[in-house]
Amino acid sequence: MTPSAPIIGNLLTAQVALQGTRPLLWHHFGIDAIPLQKQETEGVAGHNPGEWRKTVLMTSDRQLLIYNTYVFSCIRSAAPFIKRGKSLQTAVSATLQIQEEIILIADRFVPKNPELIDRGKAIESLPPVYIYVEGVRNPSTG
Repeated sequence: MTPSAPIIGNLLTAQVALQGTRPLLWHHFGIDAIPLQKQETEGVAGHNPGEWRKTVLMTSDRQLLIYNTYVFSCIRSAAPFIKRGKSLQTAVSATLQIQEEIILIADRFVPKNPELIDRGKAIESLPPVYIYVEGVRNPSTG
């Protein structure tokens, strides 16, 4: 984290860089995830091998990205764990702004034919970007 803090009136800004090596999993549930009109699928019902393309966030040159709202939500959700008397969550929610709309994930590009990973593969042997698909079952409906 490298803060640079020019003070403009009451505003304080910081430029921050995050780095890490843990897996980052996400499923973007955007407007294309559930289309209004019936569309032709690549596979059979419940098993569409190309479905991940609608839920991954990447630029036109295939670089992975996340939205600023994701970072805001993570920081806001972490605020109650800072010990300063009362929770800082309301103060963080009221004052924090993430200026960039999209945040690029450095050095992470989706290959033209990404590797589909099975459940049993060891984390150490995974490529930097891969597709992991697993079926989900709602316990209340079976």
